Amino acid sequence: MKKEGWTSAVLETDDFRLPAIKTYFRLGFQPKFTHESHPDRWDKISRLISLGK
Repeated sequence: MKKEGWTSAVLETDDFRLPAIKTYFRLGFQPKFTHESHPDRWDKISRLISLGK
């Protein structure tokens, strides 16, 4: 994508897909909060990923 000149991308996934989310974080993607529940949910996801689950 970078070679093609793209500067942004949007990924969508379910919050229980921890291996995919870990990969997305490693690639530099960050969550975009679009609902009031998202900050808390992403905090929990980040903690699970850091624990290696």
